[in-house]
Amino acid sequence: MAELEAIAAHGLPPLGLGRFVGGTIDASPHFAFYVVNAWRSDRDEQAARVRALGAELWLYGGPEHWTPATWRASRERIAGEVRRMGAAGYIADPENGWPQLARAERRRELTALGEAMRDDALSMRVGVSFFPGMPDLATLAGAAGDGVFANVQVYGLHAFTAEAFSGWVERARDAFGPARVSIAIAGWPARSEMSTPEGYARYLAMVPDAPSNIVWNLGPLPAHMRDALSRREVGGNIVGTAAWGALALVGRPAGVAELVLLVLVVALVVFAVRRARG
Repeated sequence: MAELEAIAAHGLPPLGLGRFVGGTIDASPHFAFYVVNAWRSDRDEQAARVRALGAELWLYGGPEHWTPATWRASRERIAGEVRRMGAAGYIADPENGWPQLARAERRRELTALGEAMRDDALSMRVGVSFFPGMPDLATLAGAAGDGVFANVQVYGLHAFTAEAFSGWVERARDAFGPARVSIAIAGWPARSEMSTPEGYARYLAMVPDAPSNIVWNLGPLPAHMRDALSRREVGGNIVGTAAWGALALVGRPAGVAELVLLVLVVALVVFAVRRARG
């Protein structure tokens, strides 16, 4: 991404419904963006497939690349791949090894990671994904500044209530701000309740509204999940999704000047959809 474009999109999460990519990229349902593994040998072929689908390209690396011992080399590699491939940006995933550090050491390392991502966000879009109980999240967010967005993982692995999901998301919003929090959602039966259409629908209904959802499933989506996701609006409905997109844009330092244009675009989109639906 050109530096001018990165400045215009500073701190902006991807908008709409996206998917972390494993070995295949299915055309159905259509995702607004795909997040390709920067360590795959076929990442260029996958990027071409994403672009052929008319979707936005992002990059990520799994938790093994973002441990306290590996994140520096991983950050250098993935930022280079973003530039080489012309991706919108990358999403870091610091999970493994962080809870085991002594608090003082963890805070030092998270500060260093946040500052590195803050620097990258001057020339590309940058996000950080984490499990709900990630320790010292405020330290990471403070060092990253307002150019880095959060992606909190709400898979329902350890709790399956709307109250728990809301609490996880609010913690992330307290650290990063409501406009800069996307939500990673399960695209596999993380719990037995998600194995049926009714159970998965219940799960999706409990996930709070947000500017974007990123589906985690590196294999084929179960048919009932694919069907549910094809109808999903991350903001609850088309107006809510547009409103979250507006908040994401105007809630950034670079976004206030874009609000008037965005309102016009949203109005046109809503009008077109209503007209198409009769």
